Amino acid sequence: MKVKKELSSVFLVFILCTIAIASSIFLIVNNKIKIISFETQFYVLRGMIFLYLFAIVTLFFRLLFYTYIIKLGKSIRFKMMTKVFHQPKIEGKYKDHYFQVHYCSRDGDSPSFIRTYVKMIFKKKMKFDNKKLSKIKGKHLGNPILCVKHIIRSDKNYLLVKTSPYIFEKNKLFDMMNYLIEISHKYRKE
Repeated sequence: MKVKKELSSVFLVFILCTIAIASSIFLIVNNKIKIISFETQFYVLRGMIFLYLFAIVTLFFRLLFYTYIIKLGKSIRFKMMTKVFHQPKIEGKYKDHYFQVHYCSRDGDSPSFIRTYVKMIFKKKMKFDNKKLSKIKGKHLGNPILCVKHIIRSDKNYLLVKTSPYIFEKNKLFDMMNYLIEISHKYRKE
């Protein structure tokens, strides 16, 4: 059974805290019964402290990342869409177009690569030349572009640009949004 990507950090912290609590209960019981030696208790205690610190540091950096994304979203008048332990998404309007910026840390083909997905969402059904869109790669104003896709689903219709690192600068985000607007005009089928 696969765990959803958004909940992986929650499960990690939960498992680490459960192990740490279980080992502390074991140490308390062991002090009364004396099952294991003091040296083994020391190693268990050292492992417990490591797990606690690892969980705290993981939570701290995750919350720091989210506060940074929230500040970025407020500075460009976008709103936050996701909860704290999900992958952050901000959405809003830019130049009369609806955009969504998704900060993703995992992808199916290559896990652990950090990516920024910039989506230009359409209300009407649009058609684009997918052969030409698939050829768009390289860099645009310093932003590396992995691919450009037109995604059509029953409830969604959007242009997607995948970039390799996270984009935290307002100007670079605006450049990617302007580039998507340019692509939408250039490769649209009538």
